[in-house]
Amino acid sequence: MNKFKKTSFVMVLLLLFALLVMVGLSTSFAADRNITNTTDGGISGAVNSSLANDKIILSDGIYSGNNNKDIIINKNLTITGTNKANTVIDLSGGSKLFTINSNVKLTLQNLTIKNAAIGNNSYLINNNGYLTIENCVITDNSLSFNIRENTTYTSNDVLENDSYESGYLVGNNGQMNIIDTAFINNNMNINYQEYQNVPYTNTTTLYFNNTIYNSSVVGSGFIVNKGRLNITKSEFTNNTIKTTINREYNWNNNNPITVNLRNPNNTTVIGDQSTSYIYSMIVNNGGLIITQSNFQNNTNNYNETRNYNKNTTITINGGSGKKITNTSIYNLLYSNSNLELSNSNFTNNNYNITHESNNPNYNTPSATGGTIYITTLANGTTNTTVNNSNFTNNIAPSGGSIYITTLANGTANLTVSNSSFVNNIGNNGGGITVTTGTNGTVSVDILSSTFVNNTATNSGGGVHVTSGTNGTVSVDILNSTFENNTSNNNGGGVYVVSNTNANVNDSIVNSTFINNNAPYGGGVLVTSGGTNGTVSVDILSSTFVNNTATTNGGGIRVVSGTNGTVSVDILSSTFVNNTATTNGGGIYVTSGTNGTVSVDILSSTFVNNTATTNGGGIYVTSGTNGTVSVVVNYNAFLNQSTGTIYKSGASSAVVDADYNYWGFNGLPSLNNVVVNNYYVLGITNMSDLGADYTVGELLSFNYTVYLNGTSDSTNAGNLPSLNSIFYNDLLYGYFSLNASGIIEVPVQTVAGDVFNFTNANGTVIGNFMLTGTISPDSVSNITVPEIIIVNNTSVDLIISIPTNVGGLAGQTFNVTINGQSQIVTFVNGTGTFVGYQYGNLGLNSLNITLSDNPNYNNSSAINNVFFKEETNINASVNDTVYGENATIVINATTNGQTLLDGTYRVIIDGVEYNVTFTNGIGQVILSGLNAGEYNYTILFNSTDKYIESETNITINVIKADINIGVNLPSNATYGGNSTISGNLTTNGSLLDGTYNITVTINGVDYNVTVIDGVWSLTIPNTNVGIANVDIFFSGNNNYNNATITTNYTVNPKNLGTKITITSTRNGNKITYKITLKDNQGNIIANQTLILAIAGKTVSLRTNSQGIAQYTYTATKAGKYYANAAYNGLNTENIIYGSSSAKSNSISITKTSIKIYLIKVSAKTVKYHGKRYRVYYKTYYLKNYGILTGSKLFKKSFKGFTLSKISKTSNIKTNYNKTKKILKTTVKNLAHAKIAKIKIKFYKRIT
Repeated sequence: MNKFKKTSFVMVLLLLFALLVMVGLSTSFAADRNITNTTDGGISGAVNSSLANDKIILSDGIYSGNNNKDIIINKNLTITGTNKANTVIDLSGGSKLFTINSNVKLTLQNLTIKNAAIGNNSYLINNNGYLTIENCVITDNSLSFNIRENTTYTSNDVLENDSYESGYLVGNNGQMNIIDTAFINNNMNINYQEYQNVPYTNTTTLYFNNTIYNSSVVGSGFIVNKGRLNITKSEFTNNTIKTTINREYNWNNNNPITVNLRNPNNTTVIGDQSTSYIYSMIVNNGGLIITQSNFQNNTNNYNETRNYNKNTTITINGGSGKKITNTSIYNLLYSNSNLELSNSNFTNNNYNITHESNNPNYNTPSATGGTIYITTLANGTTNTTVNNSNFTNNIAPSGGSIYITTLANGTANLTVSNSSFVNNIGNNGGGITVTTGTNGTVSVDILSSTFVNNTATNSGGGVHVTSGTNGTVSVDILNSTFENNTSNNNGGGVYVVSNTNANVNDSIVNSTFINNNAPYGGGVLVTSGGTNGTVSVDILSSTFVNNTATTNGGGIRVVSGTNGTVSVDILSSTFVNNTATTNGGGIYVTSGTNGTVSVDILSSTFVNNTATTNGGGIYVTSGTNGTVSVVVNYNAFLNQSTGTIYKSGASSAVVDADYNYWGFNGLPSLNNVVVNNYYVLGITNMSDLGADYTVGELLSFNYTVYLNGTSDSTNAGNLPSLNSIFYNDLLYGYFSLNASGIIEVPVQTVAGDVFNFTNANGTVIGNFMLTGTISPDSVSNITVPEIIIVNNTSVDLIISIPTNVGGLAGQTFNVTINGQSQIVTFVNGTGTFVGYQYGNLGLNSLNITLSDNPNYNNSSAINNVFFKEETNINASVNDTVYGENATIVINATTNGQTLLDGTYRVIIDGVEYNVTFTNGIGQVILSGLNAGEYNYTILFNSTDKYIESETNITINVIKADINIGVNLPSNATYGGNSTISGNLTTNGSLLDGTYNITVTINGVDYNVTVIDGVWSLTIPNTNVGIANVDIFFSGNNNYNNATITTNYTVNPKNLGTKITITSTRNGNKITYKITLKDNQGNIIANQTLILAIAGKTVSLRTNSQGIAQYTYTATKAGKYYANAAYNGLNTENIIYGSSSAKSNSISITKTSIKIYLIKVSAKTVKYHGKRYRVYYKTYYLKNYGILTGSKLFKKSFKGFTLSKISKTSNIKTNYNKTKKILKTTVKNLAHAKIAKIKIKFYKRIT
């Protein structure tokens, strides 16, 4: 029996423990919840009833109605569809699908979200926490906004009466990832009304005090980002903005109106405090990263109508001078914050502009920006990078692809690398436009990029560089190509211009300009556009080929504006076949009125440049009072038309054209240019021309570059490094102009030779003849390289012999290979045996014989040559989560057939693997890769039958998700400690290593160390109620951030109480002392106690010491005791139990008044001759009982005469003189108290 009881007890304990574990674990593991479109409560109900970290799985169907919108996300959830094409959330014209609270994570997957209608202050999804949208389609949604701007100028102010609306499809104020998601066929309608009333009839000045620049942005669009946003592998297609603008202008003067905005000290207002309402498909006001995404066929249909009551103009000088609100409308992407763009494509994005105006002075629409518009806030800084991306067939008002600028005092930085700009169109800057706001600074680097077939309807076919007033711009173009770009005005490739008081610096290094076209400056145009503007351009090691100016400056045009300054340095560059319809085929230089231009052209080459009128190479002139200085030193000029350098006769320009090589040993056509020193080229024989030679032997000739009329080669090293030389009208090769050297030419035939050396323009620079005997040579070192077979039974064999065989002219042999013969011509040591019939793949022995050539003896050789098939490989790999292996699948084919099964060597990123291929497929598994993008070259090593082949692959290792498990206390009690523990897992396993998490409990953060995936936190329970727990894991390079929100309950502490009651008596007064404590011995103060005694109930309250006292006055004899009771108390944190106690018993006896003492004295006195005996008797009466009471005493004085009574106040007397009876009553004599009466009486003795 006892054993059975013990076993049962153990089983109960085990069951309870298991239950507690299950309760604790219930918060650690997410649950899957499946719903359909008929489930009660819809998505909203599922969200509300789900626990943190649950996954809600939507079956295929259409989810619509009130239960499927207005959903607040306040816990971590995943909402996923079964199939994005068939799982549809249809807003049916509604809005506000999801609102994600801060510190909450929501993942949306495999969904189509459609038919939302967004108006003012509304949205589809608003994220304040952590949102991931993956593999979703957001389509057929609409936004609609109305804007009104009403501006009235008064005699002393500018009044605005405006209204603006805003909203978005997806807004991010936290952290958001958009992955493999498509935004398709969404539209935004913008109706904009502007009214301007200007009552002035002449120049008017308004005064404002504002000198502060600041700005802010309110964004509206399909995506508005104010937090951190990553867009990866996503698509934006066929989205549309419809912009309708109506502008009304009411002006009060037929003549031009000028409004000057000034400070009270009459200086220009420099302040501008603005709030900009921005409308674009994507608005970035936070941090945005876009990778591997496509943007195509997105359009802004922009229609603007202007109605003027006067055909005049208005000019406003100064800033706004006050706080203003304005509107700007863009197309695809607006960014005033950091932006990273890589591996993405922008194609066929368009600005369709229609414009109507009844004032010919304002016939240009106010549409703004490029496909991507980059700017800053006032005083702000932004950094943008564009890498490995393509911009094709985009159209925008300015900057067909990219437009970068600043607001006042802003700083913007842009780096474009390894990107292409093809067939883009803009008014200024077919590819890119660069400018600044007032006092702004912009820095742009364009690296290793191409600009092809871009068009500027005004200036800058490829790139347009300018600045705002007082702005500073720096543009560096490095290793880039500009080809077939067109400008309808200035700068077919690049246009560089400054504004008033601005400073523009540009460098073009190691770049190429080919076939670009413009009326002015076919390749590049450099100018200072504004008054006092400064431009400085350095062109280094760059090439200008086949560029055309339909007016002047085929390669480059340099000109200054009024009072402007332009400085251009051209070093080690090449100008070939450039054309100007009028002047300056290569370069055109002039100045504006009072302008200053300085051009230095050094160590460069000019070949075949053409100008129809003048200056095939360089044309120089100057404007009114202009200063032009051109230095042309240490250059090479070959075949320029219409004057190599032409200076206008009326020009005051100064041209220094000394120390050049003009392509022959003389001076070309130079107009108004004086040359004193130039370089010539001389060739002298170093060999014995009368000696006997063998065909192929080398003859040596010395060439020297020196100044005309001297043998001085000083500074010849500054000339360009290359020139060509021809031998007997065959191009022999290149040699350096910048240093003397030796030319070695082989003897060609047994007949002997005449050596005529000419340069590229045909001028003979040396003539020599051999007179000795020439013998035939023998051919040695006959080789055939490895043979690559391309799906055929025959192959063309490339046979190599020493390069001196045949020399420049070439030689013909009868070639026999393993019995197959044909005539083969060798040029520069190489000949081709066509259609050799080979046997098998692998190593073949070739017996090669060369014969039947009078200049060479018959020769033969045996070559062991590998005949190999061409191998092609391609590789693929799925995105890999960090911690998992990346499996690279390699597909290998040879001439269209699968590779033979076997093991082959494959090298990936320098590491060799032996890979088994089956049916042409092999796999390599890589482990241990950190998160990031890996660009690897995969090399298939050659074998005896297959050639080497390589391919490139990009491995994307994405950050791993972290799951936070948490075990919560199930019996937390106030005053105790609670232990919260859990784990971090990734890919189903505990996270190795040491990490930190932040556990926030009711707003208090605790930094907790996680060791090998396990963590624990013990904290005191200081408050009763719900303890809200937020756990945050801050991700790193390999792990994403993770959060979980949960809670547990801290219960009040249950404490028993104890009453101690003591009683003391003082007479008939009983004093009860009650002490109240909890069962831990702590006093309980200020509590109500109930005391019952002798049928009486009193309410008492404990003092600060936990003590209550009560004194009871007994009125009856008997035994007295008291009962004390405490009914308990529920405080916020502690529950005190009830308790009671009984006092000890105290006896109260009845009244007992007795004479306990009599004092008697007597004396004899005489009075009137008689003697009397006088008595004094004092009675002491004491109450021997406990109760207070009274008693009557009677005393007879018969035979005596009562003389006097003295008594205490509690004694009453009544004396009957007749009966001589004294009644003495003791009144209300308390316990142990004494009453006293003194009586004087006497009797006569004689």
